Amino acid sequence: SKVMNSSAVSGGSSHALVLGVWNQFLWAEWGAMELITDPYAKKKQAMIEVTAFLMADFNTRLAGYKLRGNAGVRYVQTKQSATGYLATGGGTPVTVEQNYSDVLPAINLATDLSKDLVWRVAAAKVMSRPQLGNLNPGGTISTTGTLSITTGNPLLKPFRAKTFDASFEWYFDKNALLGVGLFHKDIGTYIQSLRTNIPYSQTGLPKSLLPSNFTGDEVFQVTTPINTSGGKLTGNAELVPAAGAADVLVVAARDG
Repeated sequence: SKVMNSSAVSGGSSHALVLGVWNQFLWAEWGAMELITDPYAKKKQAMIEVTAFLMADFNTRLAGYKLRGNAGVRYVQTKQSATGYLATGGGTPVTVEQNYSDVLPAINLATDLSKDLVWRVAAAKVMSRPQLGNLNPGGTISTTGTLSITTGNPLLKPFRAKTFDASFEWYFDKNALLGVGLFHKDIGTYIQSLRTNIPYSQTGLPKSLLPSNFTGDEVFQVTTPINTSGGKLTGNAELVPAAGAADVLVVAARDG
């Protein structure tokens, strides 16, 4: 094995360190990042990520047809720490930590149905992290009158989805093709800003922010970005006639 990339990058208020090791089948990557989103408000998010994946390419025949592609799986472990200031008691620093991991398999297949016709299929589990600004735990908390909290959400989980893509490509002339693609997206988690009523003990905030006579079981009206269930996008299609790299027309239809 060998080191492919080892670098430290800093610019203004952000810092990053990435190390990578590669051999024939395994890529492992470790990363650390710190970002100060607002130096005047002293809001900060720090993230440590460990990533590794395995991937294999293949080229064979199945039922008399040429079949090629690749398959792999990626493991991502994220450790996150977010610090912000709540507008209570003259400004109270709050740090919230969370850990999560994802296993993300993927497969891509292509087969030549004839000399000019190619069928492609791909499926994967994917994830995308929330915007860093939404992870800020700073905000305001009211412990008199209507109990309320307005804040970011350092406990947000990533967007997660399962995807499926299929396409037929007809290469009817040199540097020319006619293709049609079908898509399906099953979005498992989404992020929306909503108002909910939950016990303080479930907010992830420290009990030290509450008056001494509070137990943590009090229900607060919380306005914050939260994870919600997603949905399905089905019936997507693309028609792609192309005659040369600079001459591409895409016609899309979506129902989801």
